[in-house]
Amino acid sequence: MLVGNLYIERKVIKMKFKKLLAVLGATIMVAGSMVVGTTDHFNLSNPMTVSATSLVTSEDGLYQYQVLWRNEIMIIDYYGSDNIVEIPAQIDGYNVTYLSSGMFTYCKNKDMEQIILPEGLTNIGSSVFSNLRSLKSISIPSTVKSIGPAAFSNCESLETITLPEQVTV
Repeated sequence: MLVGNLYIERKVIKMKFKKLLAVLGATIMVAGSMVVGTTDHFNLSNPMTVSATSLVTSEDGLYQYQVLWRNEIMIIDYYGSDNIVEIPAQIDGYNVTYLSSGMFTYCKNKDMEQIILPEGLTNIGSSVFSNLRSLKSISIPSTVKSIGPAAFSNCESLETITLPEQVTV
């Protein structure tokens, strides 16, 4: 009889556990659908995360970006081929505040020597300038607050990086 009661208790525990898993699964599905429904909004907890559904190509065709706020954008890709690249403070009327991780990964010209960044830029993602082997100099504006890991990895020719005091690397 004691063994029988123990069996019944285990069965009840298994049933409660299965119900808990079912409720948890349903909650995750509902929460997941809420996130999927808001893919055109910016994820504030991780500003370097990009949703492919909300990418825009600039009018000049040089940049792909994502709108973060009403007047701010994060540049995702650069498609130009200049040796000296000046990132504008505004693209299509939006203020450039973020450079996304790996921004120069697919650019046509890996031989760019200088990149000029605008005042107003606040964040530089990880690996943004990586593998730009001819990059010699870059000056980080005073408005930048953080630079992601490996931002300058494999920049073999890099001679000068000017950093503002308040930046965290």
